[in-house]
Amino acid sequence: MKHKVFRLLTTLDAPDVDKHLLALLPRLDRGRWDVSVGCLEGPGASAARLGDLGMPVRDFRRRAPFAPLALSRVKSHLRELAPDVLHVHLSAAPARAHAAALAAAPRASVATVHSLPRPSGFRPLRAALARADAVIAQGLEAGGHRGHVRELLRAAAAAPGKIHCIPSALDLQAFDRETRATELRRTLGIPREVRLVLSVAPRASAACLKNLVLAARILSHRFPGFVLLLAGLDPRAERRLHRLVAALRLAHTVVVTGLLEDLSAVIREADILLAPSGDESSAHLLLEGMAAGLPTVAARDASVAEIVLDEATGVLYDPDTPDALAASLARLLTAPDLARLMGLAARARVQADFSAQRLALAVQSLYDDLLSIGPESIP
Repeated sequence: MKHKVFRLLTTLDAPDVDKHLLALLPRLDRGRWDVSVGCLEGPGASAARLGDLGMPVRDFRRRAPFAPLALSRVKSHLRELAPDVLHVHLSAAPARAHAAALAAAPRASVATVHSLPRPSGFRPLRAALARADAVIAQGLEAGGHRGHVRELLRAAAAAPGKIHCIPSALDLQAFDRETRATELRRTLGIPREVRLVLSVAPRASAACLKNLVLAARILSHRFPGFVLLLAGLDPRAERRLHRLVAALRLAHTVVVTGLLEDLSAVIREADILLAPSGDESSAHLLLEGMAAGLPTVAARDASVAEIVLDEATGVLYDPDTPDALAASLARLLTAPDLARLMGLAARARVQADFSAQRLALAVQSLYDDLLSIGPESIP
């Protein structure tokens, strides 16, 4: 028997949500699950790809995403669709939209939280989670980030059995080192033999970004054959760092660029991934770098330590100072064989714990439990 699943999102353009769905949805058993998607702020660039996979995307936006007319369209569509499973992605905690969708009385309701909101957003988050039959804490490590789950439990006041920690998924083929691109190096004038350290930190603080540049200055005297690429910055941060790089005369060592369209291609061209502290978006980036076989240098904190295994898949540094960062990077720059072995171990960890197939099986199992149907057709 085929069951209807409707996934309601704020937008497919939310950070990492589009990658998550494009990795997961094609791997659900199409003989058992009829999946469709709805968006409140417009479908975004990934809608066409989902449509090509036979998963229609409905745009409910009308002037304002949470306007009464838009929410009325959600209720009308779901009453007509009559889904067995309503799965809401609370990237922006759209509690009103969730309440409107539940008016269709689905057999089961699931809420996925990709990141915790600011304190002002905890109240609507609590309301949304209280309505769900199950909550997926989209942790980015094998067992779920414990601090993340504790915050969810405190926010939702939910029984522990209601919270399910399911890691995010990656399409590993997108990070195949055998299909390594070179377009970025050609564009930036970075030769293939130069060791490229990549840091993508769109939400890092100004102090954190300054530490990265100062660490590069320390290393530039010992390793003239390396380049630090700071990517994904907003225009204001990019201008500020350009001034700092010029003042320190590091134009040949530090390259600063803005937002990138194809991050996976950029990662494939790097040799080491650098994840600074203070950037809440770094967890998914860590997994992408590991999938590409990159060793990681990262500031030590609770969430990172559960993703990057210190001295196995990367190097964690503490305290968060330019000297500590430079010392950790120097270890991998002076020992390319060690860096290669750590990269291989990182790739193996992602294959074992973060594959899209594993995520699909976990989600299908949860749907089965909620609908009280047998798992006999799960591969």
